[in-house]
Amino acid sequence: MPEILVDEGLLGFLENVFKVSNDEVSGSKAIGMLSSPTHQFQVSTHYLKVYHIGELALIRQVIISYNADEALAFLSSNRLRFPDIGTVAVVAIGLKPGLHHARMLKKIFPVTKWYLIFSADIMGNCADIIIAAGFHQLPVAIHLNDDSIVWIRFLANEYLFPADTLTLNTFEKAVKRRFGIRTDKLRNLLAK
Repeated sequence: MPEILVDEGLLGFLENVFKVSNDEVSGSKAIGMLSSPTHQFQVSTHYLKVYHIGELALIRQVIISYNADEALAFLSSNRLRFPDIGTVAVVAIGLKPGLHHARMLKKIFPVTKWYLIFSADIMGNCADIIIAAGFHQLPVAIHLNDDSIVWIRFLANEYLFPADTLTLNTFEKAVKRRFGIRTDKLRNLLAK
């Protein structure tokens, strides 16, 4: 059974940015309201924190990032892409996402559009690849050599990429497989 935590800052965010009133949120019969509750799902020794307004079963768009603040920054700068905030969930996956996290998210949200909102550095690009492969139940191993070469083992094949050019898109082209997941990089979003 998921443990429910309280986060008061998220209600203020929704009221100010998306013009969702406290009455609309508290008057709803939804189970896991973003007015305060946060669901936590334990995956091995790590917790996935899920923030949402509507019922968990009605979520159709999931934004995944290292923490909720980055996802909320993305939401606030892309309000028009998410007209119905009741169908959006934000998942804080932590600094070291793994295949098991992606598999758990696929079970929690079976029918959704996924948005990966990780940083534009090597760590964020590797997180994109790990989560995308995990959604398709495909094993992937990533290692960074001392000379800034990224070694990736995927489906019994090995691939080498310069660290500065590795993205989910370049990886998809190299392995000739599309994962169908949207990525957005927070290049200058938080600096404004």
